[in-house]
Amino acid sequence: MNHTLDASAVLRYLDNEAGADEVKRLFLDAYNQRTELFISAVNWSEVIYTCWKRAGGPAKAKIQQLGALPLTLVTVDERLASLAASYRLTFKLHLADAFALATAAQLQCVLITADYDFKQPGLPGPVHFLPRK
Repeated sequence: MNHTLDASAVLRYLDNEAGADEVKRLFLDAYNQRTELFISAVNWSEVIYTCWKRAGGPAKAKIQQLGALPLTLVTVDERLASLAASYRLTFKLHLADAFALATAAQLQCVLITADYDFKQPGLPGPVHFLPRK
């Protein structure tokens, strides 16, 4: 099965925090073509913003590291934006979280996250939670 990564999953990997080994295994599986990994452009923006904020501005080395990851960037179109809006309203999610969920649902992937705001009944599709810190 394929996977959609939330920004929190990528950041856990980059920061070598709880769950980093799980995300690393997914990256290795993707390199070896055993799975496909996706990330919404909105969540990708969150990752880049966080890296830049920590570095005090554009951090080329970190962005180069990100560019080497086997992730397919999912662009936002009208369909995905509408689905995200629906999930935001229905599940009271932050906008970026709604895009992560919408991307996973649209692509029929498992959502990988460290964000326990997704721990609620009725979400579409499977969600895998990385361990708490």
